[in-house]
Amino acid sequence: WYLAPALGISIYLLLKGLPEFYVSDAAWIICTEGSPARYEMWFGTYQPWIGDAVASIGMCTADFETTVTTQPPGLWAIALGSPLVSLVALFFLRPTYKSQYVKKEKIDGTGLASRSLYIGFLARSSGCSSGSLSSPSSCPCFTAGR
Repeated sequence: WYLAPALGISIYLLLKGLPEFYVSDAAWIICTEGSPARYEMWFGTYQPWIGDAVASIGMCTADFETTVTTQPPGLWAIALGSPLVSLVALFFLRPTYKSQYVKKEKIDGTGLASRSLYIGFLARSSGCSSGSLSSPSSCPCFTAGR
């Protein structure tokens, strides 16, 4: 159980100093209905793109707050690489489930890999939403594990 947190902390400590992962500027955009959008710097320094983001909103039509930050390429790599990590996890999870099934072991959700865990993880990893799982024709994940 302690290997995953230790690995995660180690990776974080290795990556946090690299410029590809450094978020240098962040600001809040605050909107109040009927007034122009405004920004407040969270950290870093003002950049012209922050003003462009505020100007593109113009007059606020609803109350909301959101953040805008620099988007370094390393963070994009993590976001775009996460489906591949999920796919690798599925390759480890599937044989465990399959071996329990072949051995006719009781699969009741208390074992290492229950059927519902596998199907749910498969659906989320492949982009199927919970709503699409109700219709077999709309999502190829519906028959997974059968």
